[in-house]
Amino acid sequence: WHPGGTVVFTGDSEGNVRAHDLRGGQELWRFDAAQSDSGQKVRVWAVKALQDGTVVCGDSAGRVAFLDSARGSLLQTFQCHRADVLALAASHAGDAIYSAGADGQVSMLSKEKWVVDESQAWKFVDKKRPHSHDIRALAMLPSGLLFSGGNDTRLIGYRAKKNDFAKRHPRVLGPLPQ
Repeated sequence: WHPGGTVVFTGDSEGNVRAHDLRGGQELWRFDAAQSDSGQKVRVWAVKALQDGTVVCGDSAGRVAFLDSARGSLLQTFQCHRADVLALAASHAGDAIYSAGADGQVSMLSKEKWVVDESQAWKFVDKKRPHSHDIRALAMLPSGLLFSGGNDTRLIGYRAKKNDFAKRHPRVLGPLPQ
């Protein structure tokens, strides 16, 4: 959902991210994630809208892409994973994105501001590989704690602030019943 509540963003198995106007029922724009470097068709598995109007998507090529929500134009892209990106979460301030996927890895990207021209860009911060299988879900709490869960039935907690995520190990909260 767009923060304004009138636009919803979707990803599909054809590799598209679309913006739909809920008031008029029309498609506003479509972004084609195209093909991976290996030439395979890309699927978009995860989409997240940020408060600043940025749309983040994760695809089957392991990429995390940042789009402008007004026009659907590509702002930045990162090769964060070796396999499909299945889940995305954002800090409540919208200045950090966490991606997780089929490679059992959680990656952190943060928005950096350059003082010279006051422009902003996203930067890869760090990655953790605490899961043995696919990570299917990420959840961020207002307190700054991030949780991941997946096929290995482990719930894992992270301190999600930039310095904490990079320097501290995640905590396994225990295996959960299947």
